[in-house]
Amino acid sequence: MKAMLVALLLGGCAVDSAEAASSDPPSTTPAPTSSDLRAAIDSDLGNVIAQTTAAIGATTTNLPGAMSAGTLAQLFGSSAAAVHQLIAPLSGRFAWPGGGDSSNAMAWLDANVLSTAPVGDNVYAIPASLVCGASASAECTAAVAQAQPRVRVAPASGGNVQLFVQLGAAHDEPLAIVLSSNELTATIDLDAAGRDLGAPFSGNASLDLKVSGAAHITASLTFGSAIAVGWGGASLTSAAGSPLTVDLDGGRPQIAATLAFGATTLGVADTTLAVPGLAATVGFDGHALTLDRISLGDQTATLAKAGAQAIAIDLNPNAGRTFGAVLSNSAGVETIAVAPSLEIRQQIDHGVLGDGAPVYDVTDLSLDAALHGSAGSDQVEVVHGTYDIATAPASYGVTGTDARCIVSTPSTTSSGESYDLLAVATCQ
Repeated sequence: MKAMLVALLLGGCAVDSAEAASSDPPSTTPAPTSSDLRAAIDSDLGNVIAQTTAAIGATTTNLPGAMSAGTLAQLFGSSAAAVHQLIAPLSGRFAWPGGGDSSNAMAWLDANVLSTAPVGDNVYAIPASLVCGASASAECTAAVAQAQPRVRVAPASGGNVQLFVQLGAAHDEPLAIVLSSNELTATIDLDAAGRDLGAPFSGNASLDLKVSGAAHITASLTFGSAIAVGWGGASLTSAAGSPLTVDLDGGRPQIAATLAFGATTLGVADTTLAVPGLAATVGFDGHALTLDRISLGDQTATLAKAGAQAIAIDLNPNAGRTFGAVLSNSAGVETIAVAPSLEIRQQIDHGVLGDGAPVYDVTDLSLDAALHGSAGSDQVEVVHGTYDIATAPASYGVTGTDARCIVSTPSTTSSGESYDLLAVATCQ
């Protein structure tokens, strides 16, 4: 908070010269040059990116869950494909330049922004090609020209550096970043950004990313008010709150995180994913991944296309809409145990999705068991308890119990349509 206040005060307030003369004596320290500020950005931001990348790599190397994610994606093929179709167009837009490598990222920033001729005192224009891509459309180029995006760099107290993203003819600064060698704090006023861009933005958000040691970072994301962003056919809305806190300690390795998103929607073109909430407490000690109070909110999560509901998903609708799970990995074999139980119900309207109905849809997955499996395997062992998969038509469903395996076999109908045939068999 202190860094945020410093950034706002230094970035938005001018000091009366008479008042300054009557207080502290003039400083004899020379003002930092443009080269000094660029060097500080390279060094500080490079360290923050490098330690964050190292922390993510060290804490996720042995993270279990591939079997579980793969199994659910296979069983819920239609809904998984639809969500992937929704999210995939966004992935390229938010990828960090340089693939997460700090030296590549800094070279990208220098080459594309900070090495251009300044348009003011430590102010650099952001070119349209940087925003729109190499094959920029005339529409995008015109929108960037109207927005007039620029970056202003300035010194901050304690040897820190500030970066401000300017927008609009008045060069408002809705995004402020305070940077040191071990911390990055960013605040954005989406209302101001929306006015400058002529776009449906609202709300405010802040991110604090702190380096606590080698390959050890903590981060928190806060929505001070409900946010709404719409740009280039994509949109995002989310309720106010503190949706994410995370501690990644690569030296141990250990993960401690809390997800607490309120009602959230994500839209791309005519497709909208609406989740009443997303909550979980995550812990990982290098061996077992513990997930507590996993929830998709207190209502049904939906995916709509052209305003019509295509998919509806309910998580534990008869058990408080929440559950817990423990996942572990030993010699490539993963174990997942749920507490007290897990049920996922889904309804799919293939007519709305615009695809052909498959041989069967999974309509209900119930798990009151511990499972063994491995990534890429065609079988999941029910160690104890019951694993029930209901389908439409019902004849394709199966129920696995203690010491039996549910096996998935690639099959083809008489008309040539491919599908996975589920069966209960002796484990191999």
